[in-house]
Order: sequence, then structure tokens, then C-alpha cells
Amino acid sequence: MKPLGIVVCILGTLVIAALSLGVLSMKIAPPMAAATLMIIFIQLCFWMFIIRPNWVAMPAEAYAKILLEYCDKAPI
Repeated sequence: MKPLGIVVCILGTLVIAALSLGVLSMKIAPPMAAATLMIIFIQLCFWMFIIRPNWVAMPAEAYAKILLEYCDKAPI
């Protein structure tokens, strides 16, 4: 999911830039564009620097363990 998240952030940046420059038919206000670009930048930094395999491994393993325990208890 990490590569997809990075691509979506980059595409979002391009769309907001096109909207704010008037390239697309709808033009948005500069403060709205700046705020949106700031949020996208924070998301991009999150995807690039925070999301790591070891960061998601423990929750994934805990989820798998609980899921398997539930499957063992479920009636057939």
C-alpha cells in the first residue's frame, strides 16, 4: 500500500496545482489550495518516513492471531 499512497499524494498535488493555476475548468481559492497542499505534504511525509515494515508488523501479527483464534472457536 505504501507505493500506492505515495502515488496518490503526488497525483493529488498535481490536481491541486492544476486547479489553483486554472488549468482545469474549476479554479480554487489560494488559501484552500495552500491548506490542501499542506495536508498532502504531511501525508506524503507520513507514507515516506513513518510507514515501515517493522511499524506495521506487530499490529498485523496481533490481528492475524485474533482472527485465527476466532476461526478456531467459530461453529462449523
